[in-house]
Amino acid sequence: MKIKEFFKSNSFKCIIVLLSIALVCGSILAICNDLFYVSDAEMFARSMSKIYEGDATKLNDLIQTEGDQKTYKTYNCEAIVLDAQLSPDGKTLLVQSKGSKCGYQGGSLVLWVSMKIENDTLSGINKIIVDSYDSSQTLIGSISAEYLAEYCSDKYLSVVTGGGHFSNVKMDKNNNKAETEMVASGATYTSAAVNSAINGAMDYARDYVGGTL
Repeated sequence: MKIKEFFKSNSFKCIIVLLSIALVCGSILAICNDLFYVSDAEMFARSMSKIYEGDATKLNDLIQTEGDQKTYKTYNCEAIVLDAQLSPDGKTLLVQSKGSKCGYQGGSLVLWVSMKIENDTLSGINKIIVDSYDSSQTLIGSISAEYLAEYCSDKYLSVVTGGGHFSNVKMDKNNNKAETEMVASGATYTSAAVNSAINGAMDYARDYVGGTL
């Protein structure tokens, strides 16, 4: 086939159409990416507006590099503390904690946990919000603000202040089922990831007030 005949052929026209579609779609994706892109700073500001009532610009950043991040493990679930912020008065510790690979289909979710610090001890949980999660966590929508508020209630205050952890079944310190020490809070993989993230946040707070960080 001669070059002139090729340019007039249906094959060449199909190639041009496909290239045009690819160019248009690529341009649209680039524009959408610019329009909907959220920087890390903006994501942090949005999270703080939901969980912290003070001026977030005055918080003290306790985790500035990946090397400062801490990993904790309770009841076969791993929590990675990604970020930690301390209020200027030292009475509020905000921890971003990831319940890692213990959710549905090995998924993970990230929470921000606001905790009270009084007399160099962890004295309670102020508030918990969901920061992000894997798409595999299909039950994440069932985790309401009311559900997370349960962890902050006086009902479970002894677990928080007494060095305990949250679990899907009541267990003792040796990981044996028991009617003391632990708090039952659901039976789903998603709640296990929530428990793990909260446990990691509390352990970080305990290490902080204990002077081991």
